[in-house]
Amino acid sequence: MKKARLNELLTAFVTLLYLRAVNFHTVSKGVLYRSAQLNLDRLSRYVEAHSIKSIVNLRGPQAGRRWYRREKEFSRSRGIVHADFDLSAIRKIPVQELDRILEFMRNAPKPILIHCYAGADRTGLIAALWRLAEDRDAPLHALNRQLCWMKGHFSTLHIGTNAMVRSFWDYVKYIQGDGPLRGRPLTD
Repeated sequence: MKKARLNELLTAFVTLLYLRAVNFHTVSKGVLYRSAQLNLDRLSRYVEAHSIKSIVNLRGPQAGRRWYRREKEFSRSRGIVHADFDLSAIRKIPVQELDRILEFMRNAPKPILIHCYAGADRTGLIAALWRLAEDRDAPLHALNRQLCWMKGHFSTLHIGTNAMVRSFWDYVKYIQGDGPLRGRPLTD
């Protein structure tokens, strides 16, 4: 049993190293893209290749960090809208905060690039919610395509990151009740 668990952890570690380097994916072609924290060279290439007009940073404002100052300056110099939302990958996110992020994204110039550190947990949650709320994917389809191991999310290996899955299902319940998509049938 210990060998299987060690093998699982090693696979997750190697996958995360790979994803950290190249974790860029299309969520909705021409509208929404997702990534890990990109260095300026990669950011510049992706912005140019996909005509990115807005960047949503899910790590929160970090004025004391070089990556943050560079990203903000890069955005400013190219006329890209830059927004910060301070999310944690290990705590459930209130549906009101998720609504606030989605509302910003609905109104932001498109295409949008969303990112966190690894592009897996926080980014996966927001991408799944976008697919659910805007692209009208069924809940399980949105969840399984965006908040999944193929994009670096391993909620079973790090118990804290299952907060993203719980946040997703809380939002599904919310939109079925009092949320912006109230009355829309959600089926899988």
